[in-house]
Amino acid sequence: MRKEWMTTALALALAVTASAQQPAPAGWKQAQQILKETGVTGGLVAHVGCGENPGLTLALRAGDAFIVQGLETDTAKASAARKMIQDAGLYGPVSVLEWSGGSLPYADNLARLLVIGNAGTLAREEIERVLCPGGVAVFLNPKSGIENRKLQKPWPKDMDEWTHYLYDSTGNPVSKDLLVGPPRSLRWTAGPKFQRSHNYDISMAAMVSAQGRVFYFLDEGPWGVYGDHHPQAWVLVARDAFSGVPLWKRPLTEWGPAEWEGHAFGEKTWATPFTLNRRMLAVGGHVYATLKYRSPLVTALDAATGKTLREIEIGDNVDEMIYRDGKLFLRVRQLPGAYKPPRMGSPQDTEGRNKRTQVVQQWMRSQPPEQVVAVDAASGKILWRAPAQIVQVETLTALNGRVFYRDWDNVVALDAQTGKELWRVPVTAKLTGHFSRGYAGMLLVYDRFVFHDIRGGVRALDAATGQKIWDKQVGYWPVYGYFSPVSTRIAQGLIWTHAGVGYDPVTGQEKRKLDLGKMNTGKIRCYRAKATERYLLDSFWGLQCSDLVGDNHSADMWVRAECSCGFMPANGLIYSTPNPCNCFMGTLISGFNALAARPPKIEDNLSKFEKGPAFSDNAKSENQTPKSEDWPMYRRDARRSGHAASPIPNQLAVAWTAELGGQLTQPVVAGNRLYVARKDTHEVICLDGATGKSLWRFTAGGPVNSPPTIAAGRAVFGSADGWVYCLCASGGALAWRSRVAPAEERIVADGRVESAWPCDGSVLAQNGLVYAAAGRSSFLDGGIVVSALDLQTGEVKHSARLDGPWLTKDQLKNPPKNPMAEQGGCQRDLFVSEGGKLFMNQMRFDSSLKIEPAPRDDEVGGVRRMGAHLMATGGFLDDTQWHRIGWQYAEFWPGFNNVHASANAGHILCFDGERSYAASHYNFADRYPDHKPGEGNRIVCDWLNTANEYRGVSQKRKAPPVWSATTPLIVRAILTAPDKLNGPAATVFVAGLPDANDPKDPLAPYEGRGTPRLAAFSAADGKKIGELVLPAPVVWDGMAAADGQLFVSQVNGQLVCLSRN
Repeated sequence: MRKEWMTTALALALAVTASAQQPAPAGWKQAQQILKETGVTGGLVAHVGCGENPGLTLALRAGDAFIVQGLETDTAKASAARKMIQDAGLYGPVSVLEWSGGSLPYADNLARLLVIGNAGTLAREEIERVLCPGGVAVFLNPKSGIENRKLQKPWPKDMDEWTHYLYDSTGNPVSKDLLVGPPRSLRWTAGPKFQRSHNYDISMAAMVSAQGRVFYFLDEGPWGVYGDHHPQAWVLVARDAFSGVPLWKRPLTEWGPAEWEGHAFGEKTWATPFTLNRRMLAVGGHVYATLKYRSPLVTALDAATGKTLREIEIGDNVDEMIYRDGKLFLRVRQLPGAYKPPRMGSPQDTEGRNKRTQVVQQWMRSQPPEQVVAVDAASGKILWRAPAQIVQVETLTALNGRVFYRDWDNVVALDAQTGKELWRVPVTAKLTGHFSRGYAGMLLVYDRFVFHDIRGGVRALDAATGQKIWDKQVGYWPVYGYFSPVSTRIAQGLIWTHAGVGYDPVTGQEKRKLDLGKMNTGKIRCYRAKATERYLLDSFWGLQCSDLVGDNHSADMWVRAECSCGFMPANGLIYSTPNPCNCFMGTLISGFNALAARPPKIEDNLSKFEKGPAFSDNAKSENQTPKSEDWPMYRRDARRSGHAASPIPNQLAVAWTAELGGQLTQPVVAGNRLYVARKDTHEVICLDGATGKSLWRFTAGGPVNSPPTIAAGRAVFGSADGWVYCLCASGGALAWRSRVAPAEERIVADGRVESAWPCDGSVLAQNGLVYAAAGRSSFLDGGIVVSALDLQTGEVKHSARLDGPWLTKDQLKNPPKNPMAEQGGCQRDLFVSEGGKLFMNQMRFDSSLKIEPAPRDDEVGGVRRMGAHLMATGGFLDDTQWHRIGWQYAEFWPGFNNVHASANAGHILCFDGERSYAASHYNFADRYPDHKPGEGNRIVCDWLNTANEYRGVSQKRKAPPVWSATTPLIVRAILTAPDKLNGPAATVFVAGLPDANDPKDPLAPYEGRGTPRLAAFSAADGKKIGELVLPAPVVWDGMAAADGQLFVSQVNGQLVCLSRN
């Protein structure tokens, strides 16, 4: 993607400077003028009426930081604009939507720039609805009816920023944003899908926001491998806060476990220093950060571009920073070298754990003294330095001309102007046992008070004198998972704990108690609780929103955040970060998400249908109707078996190569033709099976993430625009398309414009019906719409909306004893058909899409007894190969931490009528599956009826496998083929890169470098019987087989046909 963006900017720049005799590309100068006058440097740009000037649409993508969509009501003009962009090779980041007019097809506050060539009936209210705060609309039509040709949306008075990890310099993590509320709608989503590993350090830290941008530290290293011996790839990332469009990034050098001091929970698990969260802040148009872990420099960056404005030399390592009244206040210290304390004992080993804590405390107290340093933020001039024994983690705060912190035994106050010590008071009843995280307790300042933790409660001090005002035992846990503070926030003028009890900051007396019942009970997550002036945002199971004004309480266990980093409430949104969790796997959303409180209006029972020129054609023909030996749908059949019907030779050679470019999906094969989707350009492509020649291409209204399904002479597929398309398989003409999304509203997903209710490409065709699902989560945007459409006519035969289920007020107060087992709802995934039932994620349906509740078995942790079928806990199209998800052919919906110890399970698998063949990247560890570089993958064969033993959140096989073999490859695709037509598996084909453990290039196989191979194994005993070097690595699950040939989609955009050597 990065290369593609660079190509965009470079192509346009070269076109402008190429020759004085050659005019600039159409629209270039106008686009430059618009961007200059509006000051827009990135984000989502929509060009209304693009058919009049498609060159302007193209030119508005001025670089990496822009995605552009043109809107056009005229079909012919929309097609012409689309072709022009395709001819320029830029379709995808620049796209065209045929629009019906009227309301703009975007979510609230999404667009940074609207260029309106023909205002038509667009009202000012509609324009401002779509523009994000600070966004600009430019009117090219002088008859627009808007007095000013340029309209800028003001910042709403009820919306707030989040400039520090703990909101601001006070340490009180409470926003004034009144638009934030319980998450009900998705505004944008981006990667990564998960924290790199649950077993090691965190992957994200220091999330802040200012002036409509979000900034954070991120480890971009690959999934599938981790550990001290493999490097991390940390960067500072900037995104548009309202659309998630990536704006810029800066590398963070000398970051990672090799630099951390290592005095953490263990040598590998959760070892990241807490101070990462306090190494960046954003103020106005500036970002201040440390770009190295061990560095005396604070770097001031331009928030819009990421360019360095100045470097401030401090003299020693800067470990934390806050900003107040034009000054930066810094925690400065000499960072120690690596330190590995004794291993922490088990929870029962009290003596061992206490001894370890004592050793860590002694080591920490032996470190050199620290400093608090004040810097003028505008000039970088150092104003003063004040010595300190230590500045405890997250206690450096400032308010009303004073700076506060905790050292080992005291709370200390300094004059913010001079650094002179104002007072120092001892801390009694201190917390103990938490020094292994360098954490000594919470400290926050509010009005004329300083508050800090004591054992079992809170102490209030006078900010002017340090005099103790009151102590209060409030009966809460000061820290929990990741040693994160879980409570103590000041909102609505009261100090609140997780239990919903509000205390008077002046007297410490209880003033309010929310009627929450047992809502805020259970397992606390590994990140800090935060709040707004309207809601307490607690971290039990996921996200609990306690309403301070009304009774709109909510417990949302389907959303979580990154360890330590947590959620961020800002810009009218709740930002949820990638997490490492495996609980609630059927419903837990993944990725980096911006969540709004107000869902869009949906139009139940209002489908939109359009006929195409091929609607009345008799589509059935011998060439395009699948034969039994074909591979006409994703993974060949409705069971998604990945088992070919026709024999494939063991010794293969390249017969032809098709240069398609871009991001390809698995191909499908029917009637000696291949069909493949190119995800990045929204295309479905048909090729001649004998030669690889391209026969036709069709561009959908959004990305197509998986191949079409071929049935009865039709090629039918879903798109991220929320529509299902049916084409004539022979010529590619549109027969019909039907909108399965409940409304026409777009958001941004991974830097592309999509429907709020996208549809996967590989719909299921069965018994004359096409089954499709539109949506993302049953808890977002009104849920997921599942539909069954007539293949020939497009008529909706069955439909249902999966919304929630939402907890009643009584259920909130009295939550279930086993919420993981009883959590209903689902996420969208491909349909699977087995035994007359339809399955999607953790849902089961009959053929009319009536939900069939799956009974829960309390003997195996309350999991759902679904009926045997293939399931993928992370979704079939998830290509991350992450260690806490997997595929399994089983009766129970697992959602367990480790399916890799189970029978009929791995990170990808295929099966015939009797046995499964799984590739497993991870070891058999119980809760912490891992992979040692260089060990390759295991190929494991099991009888399908092999049972598993279920123990709590784990499952293990009850019988040994039929056979197990090791391959040096990291398997990215697998299929089986028989030795006779429609027979059982005789050969197992796997493709991937060798798991070479090269010290000079340790991440090579995980970043696509190396010699890709295809290997063949005997299905009878697992012996290798053939091998072939591939031209390029295979895409995830990117193989298909038919008519004695093997077809491979590759990451370089090639589709390769392999036949008998």
